[in-house]
Amino acid sequence: MKAHTIAIHGRQYRIKLNEDELSLVQKAADSVNAKILQLAKTQDGDIQDFIAMSALQLSIENHKTKNSSQKELEAIEKINELFKLFDTK
Repeated sequence: MKAHTIAIHGRQYRIKLNEDELSLVQKAADSVNAKILQLAKTQDGDIQDFIAMSALQLSIENHKTKNSSQKELEAIEKINELFKLFDTK
């Protein structure tokens, strides 16, 4: 693990990461920064509000993706079960 610096809304944060994680973390930070800027342009409030709402919105998106992935896995399992039924006949 190596220490890296990630910027969120102009503040620098040191974080220890494996090299293979750096790109993902940087993309995540970029998403947070983009969401903060989007909210700042369209909403009333202060930076703390924008950071909190960005975290909430990104978390909601993450949960939607997880739920969708889980449903896809369940569908694949059901399809595999059907294939097993056909293979036994």
